[in-house]
Amino acid sequence: MLTALAGFLAVAVTRQGEGFRTLGNWVFIPAVYLACEVREGASAADALRHAGIILLSSPIALALVCAIRIYDRRREDGDAAPFGPPAAEWLLPASATAMAVFAAAALVEMLDLAQGQWVMWSAASVIVGDLSASTGKLKQRAVGALVGVPLGLLAGIALPQSRIGYALAVLAATLTLISFSRYVVGFGLRCFFIALAASFAGGASGIAEERIANVLIGGAFGLVAVALTDIVWLRIVRKARPPI
Repeated sequence: MLTALAGFLAVAVTRQGEGFRTLGNWVFIPAVYLACEVREGASAADALRHAGIILLSSPIALALVCAIRIYDRRREDGDAAPFGPPAAEWLLPASATAMAVFAAAALVEMLDLAQGQWVMWSAASVIVGDLSASTGKLKQRAVGALVGVPLGLLAGIALPQSRIGYALAVLAATLTLISFSRYVVGFGLRCFFIALAASFAGGASGIAEERIANVLIGGAFGLVAVALTDIVWLRIVRKARPPI
């Protein structure tokens, strides 16, 4: 329930400006990842340590973001709205996100899926508008996973296991979140570096199947949630119309 609520709020903040969706995502993602890490056996102390590292590094990341934003505002002569216009239709995607994340979390719990955070984030990630847009997002994620993961595994086989290589692969995977304007390229490279990092760590066995399957399963939950919320909303609108 808490995960579903977090997914709802991550989208609901767009009521104050569409740019807040990025903020919501960056709060939702680490929360889900840390929750799944604790669920899969990490101690509470380890989870708190990881959360502390994130909190300590946040001011550095925030300073970099603010510096880039100030630079962009100067180039734009300060005319652009800081967080974009408020989203007119925020309730439907927020409700769909909550529904999809709840279903994905329930599946992860019932089947004890490894890397369950990928299922939940994929369920939330594909919800970007109507069913057509969400389907397009899932196609991009599927292509990225189907291409990036095998290539990452092949590269990992060719290279020796290395802590430095693992650290660089994790860093590169993180940077893909902000480095590419074309989503399919960024996501494909992210899958590549995740598989490469798993190879460097000696845990690549099954990573390809898990990554690809979890992306597709989570995306399917997202599409079903979008379709259901659209159907329910249309029925509500029809009932609310006065008879002619």
